[in-house]
Amino acid sequence: MSEKKFQIGWYILPEDREFTNIFEFAAWYERVLVPAGRYPAYATKMQGNDVDGFVYVYMNGTITSDYFAAHYCGVPISNYDCEKNKGKEGSHTMYAYAYSVAKSILSDSPEWELLPEFTAYVKTTETEEWGTITTNEIRREVKACTKKGVEK
Repeated sequence: MSEKKFQIGWYILPEDREFTNIFEFAAWYERVLVPAGRYPAYATKMQGNDVDGFVYVYMNGTITSDYFAAHYCGVPISNYDCEKNKGKEGSHTMYAYAYSVAKSILSDSPEWELLPEFTAYVKTTETEEWGTITTNEIRREVKACTKKGVEK
């Protein structure tokens, strides 16, 4: 079952950066060089008006090296050319907790930018058992609708 994704903002990568993708077998990896740019940031879950779970960013790039050698009991049993896919298209998907993105935005981090209908804020909850709990959240501002249109 797939979840519907929706864009909440942008991730800004100020300079080219190499990311490492890790796969099912711990020794396998792929390094992808992602160019500097502005990449859409998506979420898939809402808890009321708050973004819940992960924010993710999908970035295309170029493979710089990889390693997918055959292993037996953790020991390599084949020769593998780590450069055979060099220069081919690759991608990297970055995941971040929504509260972590909110904290970065509230700290004036230049890496994240929200769409106008989303706001990062500090949420304070009072509980009898735990006292005051403070969390960082991202909220979608919902406009009230009337018969004449949308109120501001």
